[in-house]
Amino acid sequence: MDANQPATPAKLFPDNQGALVINGQSGGGLPPSPPTPAASPASTSPFDQIRRFRPDGTEFWSAREMMPYLGYAKWERMQDAVERAKAACQNSGYAPDDHFPGAGKSVEFGKGGKVAADFHLSRYGCYLLAMNGDPRKAEVAAAQHYFATRTREAELVATLVTARAPVDPATDPILIALKAVIAVREDQLALRSVVADMKATLGGLVAIQRAGQVSLLEAPRSEKPAAPLTTRAKVNRLVRDYTFKHSLDHDAVWNRLYTEFRDRYQFDARVRAKNAGVRPLDIIAAENLMEELFAVASEVLV
Repeated sequence: MDANQPATPAKLFPDNQGALVINGQSGGGLPPSPPTPAASPASTSPFDQIRRFRPDGTEFWSAREMMPYLGYAKWERMQDAVERAKAACQNSGYAPDDHFPGAGKSVEFGKGGKVAADFHLSRYGCYLLAMNGDPRKAEVAAAQHYFATRTREAELVATLVTARAPVDPATDPILIALKAVIAVREDQLALRSVVADMKATLGGLVAIQRAGQVSLLEAPRSEKPAAPLTTRAKVNRLVRDYTFKHSLDHDAVWNRLYTEFRDRYQFDARVRAKNAGVRPLDIIAAENLMEELFAVASEVLV
């Protein structure tokens, strides 16, 4: 479903006059149900604590007072959710003004006061508001749990009054299905918490690893400078790196270097080394030509 489209639940809620609608039919000519009593002090739900009553005994919730319990910090976000809920109410066949009447709420700003926009929501309006809230917010999930379950329980009471037939909430299929959906959502929230903990643990491990790397980089260093590479060692390194880089035979690379050196300096180190019974590199070092060989190697072995 598109997040911008209002969610429209099944018609299991009060009609415009306050009588409950059950399977599309009103409770008929029965007198209105008595007002729902105020929440007991022992109630743990914040939605029970902020529920208010009009002089005629009907209950309502202030949209502004519900904001923190739905995870909204700005009124503009809350108002967007209310508008989606009103659209869902209209699509359900009910009048939005009956369940989302506008109201003003006094808000203190410094020494003066200001009347800010507000809505007095019916229980059905609260349910639609929760269903059309941001599902990623844990507070919205809690509101859906509260208003979906309590609204269905209220409908069961109305069923007892209108049908005069006992209904057991423990075996009612709709209430069981609602609780199953709520259980799945709670499992999802628990999984999110586990994932968040894992991310935090991983972040801690990464921090420890980085700290270890920094400590290695900051390990004590010798104050004595290392001896510089000799020219002969530099030539050996060039030959070794060139051999590895191009996957060539080690002796073939040396022969190429000696040939290039002979052509440039008319000095055949291989012949002289064979006559003297030593290596060509030793002959070049003895003749103080190592810098020249390094210059040739630097040019050829790239």
